[in-house]
Amino acid sequence: MKNKQIHYRSPVRGFEDNLINEPTCVYFGFVERIPVADLSARSDEITARMESLRQPCIVDGVIHVPADDRQPERYEVFPRDSTDVLVMIRVPFRAAGPN
Repeated sequence: MKNKQIHYRSPVRGFEDNLINEPTCVYFGFVERIPVADLSARSDEITARMESLRQPCIVDGVIHVPADDRQPERYEVFPRDSTDVLVMIRVPFRAAGPN
């Protein structure tokens, strides 16, 4: 990974304060492990769960609202050691201001 930079933000391990370009949005979402055979049958359930995330929320005393100019993202990862698929949903939010 020569000359590449990884953008790392973690509420568990802490945020890096010296980011070169502070992100314009933060993401909230979920990851779910689903057997490949059930993926198409559970697609509507995953979409509904994603849409339910598009509600304002408060994190660290700051109100976050969905970023209307950005779309929710869905990623599917197929682990080498499993017949499951990992579905990751992330929904972009912007800070609206203090609570």
